[in-house]
Amino acid sequence: MDIITGIGKQLSKIIPGINIYRENQPQGFKEPSFYVYEISTQSKDELTNYEMRMHRFCAVYFPKTDKNVNKQLATMRNTLLDNFLVIDDVNLKLYERKCEPIDGALNFTFKVRYRGQYVQESTPMNVLEQKGEIVNGN
Repeated sequence: MDIITGIGKQLSKIIPGINIYRENQPQGFKEPSFYVYEISTQSKDELTNYEMRMHRFCAVYFPKTDKNVNKQLATMRNTLLDNFLVIDDVNLKLYERKCEPIDGALNFTFKVRYRGQYVQESTPMNVLEQKGEIVNGN
């Protein structure tokens, strides 16, 4: 499951024709554009071979810097909060969505979570043999 590709496709549906990057560009970003990256991943074990995984992502929006940057950021903030609710390709809902303008860019952070079942690589102990006696014959 490639969640970052799904995020990029969903952003393309919401804002057609926008540039989307998943790696930092040595020559800089073409504006307007998004840079999408993963902040962190957390996994919590559950019974049997299940895990609950949570991924935090950030999609940074870079507006055209030639005019009305704050207006562009406000418009994009409203567009993302109104329309970016799910990632259709991987069928995941976005949680804890947050928009924060920082240094002329808009940081849109959110988390996704899913439950998965995983194959155990090693064989757990199946049989425990125990040998015991009663002390002093009692």
